[in-house]
Amino acid sequence: MKEAVVDRAIKLAGGPTELARRLNIKAPSIHSWRKIPPKRVLAVAEITGIAPWELRPDLYPTPKTLTGTLLADPQIQIEGELA
Repeated sequence: MKEAVVDRAIKLAGGPTELARRLNIKAPSIHSWRKIPPKRVLAVAEITGIAPWELRPDLYPTPKTLTGTLLADPQIQIEGELA
């Protein structure tokens, strides 16, 4: 059984044939997907507008809020103020 996100990506791309065409692969490959293959995640994200972390959360962790987080960048904004 396919994951719901795979079905959603296929639908947003215009169907398996269209997604395969845009990825320059054969449609039967798409039909066999249970998860988006790692090497296809970024391309599928670009085609469908689905974030990579939604397509493969195991490979692309969900971004966390930066509020209150200090990073090496001296221009980071914390609670609306420049640090």
